[in-house]
Amino acid sequence: MEIFWAQPRESGDSGYEVILIFQPDEVTAQLIRQHVFTWEITERRREAEAS
Repeated sequence: MEIFWAQPRESGDSGYEVILIFQPDEVTAQLIRQHVFTWEITERRREAEAS
């Protein structure tokens, strides 16, 4: 695994934003895509409820 990019979070929260590069098998890659998709939907709902 290779760390491609990292920086402190722009939101001001503690932690870092990180991009990792690795070669997962297809099942793991699908799981990651589903997780990211679900996270994006959740974030959009939170933003819509806040406005």
